[in-house]
Parts: sequence; C-alpha cells; structure tokens
Amino acid sequence: MEESCTVAEEMARAKKFDPSGYYQFVQVYDAKTKRWRDPTQKEAMKMAKEDRRLFTNGTNKALSGKAAVNSVETNWRQSHISRLKLHSKMAISTVDGSAPKPVRKTERKDDREPRKNSSAGGSKQVAWGRTKGARGALYSRLGKRNRK
Repeated sequence: MEESCTVAEEMARAKKFDPSGYYQFVQVYDAKTKRWRDPTQKEAMKMAKEDRRLFTNGTNKALSGKAAVNSVETNWRQSHISRLKLHSKMAISTVDGSAPKPVRKTERKDDREPRKNSSAGGSKQVAWGRTKGARGALYSRLGKRNRK
C-alpha cells in the first residue's frame, strides 16, 4: 500500500513523465478467464499514462506541495496504481480491510492484562494467559466438564 501511494505521489510531482516499474505488478481483470492477472507491457504503459493524467488533474504538468498531496488523496482509489499487488493482496484491498475498529467503552474481565503470579501463590501460568484454576472455572461456567 505504501509503495502504491509513493508511486501515485511521484506521478503527481514528476516534471517529466517517467513511468514506474511497479506498473508491471498492477492487476488487470481478464474478462476471458474471469481472473486478475499481471498486465502486458502495453497495458502497463497505458495505465501509467492514465494515472499521470489523473494525478495531474488532466494538465499533465507537475503539481507541488499540498496540491500534489490533495490530488493523491482524492484520486488514489480511482487510479490503476491502487491495484498494485506485491504480496498476497492488492493495495486497495489492504486499505479496505484495515478500517479502524470502534473502541469499546466497557472493559471485560478477559481483556485486562493477566496478573503475574507470585511464587508463593501455587497456581501455574499456562500458555494463553490464564491460570489452571481460572481455566477450570471457565470450563465449568460453560457447562463442560472441569479440565485440568
């Protein structure tokens, strides 16, 4: 995702059109096979030119400062470079999947940091942060037999 945004900003700020090599990893939907695939050289160049036009607000002249940043922020989702796939996901899918989670106002007992047991306490810490005694109590509350 970061590389995608960097390329977009570069397209907005560059004085001369010099397409990035990342366009060879921008996914293209193939209607014939109904799958996403890497583009051909011709398709990659076409996408780069279209993105340059998009990020320069149709002028094909370099933007600077806040104008360049605003152009990227408003046009990135519609650009081809937003479909950059370097690992397992496209950049736009990563952004859509990383929406901030709402913060809960109340804290449940299980969400708190586990207490450190004193050496004289006698209960033993297990791998996932519960003591053996607490684990047994949890299972008995759920109606299952008491496991130790």
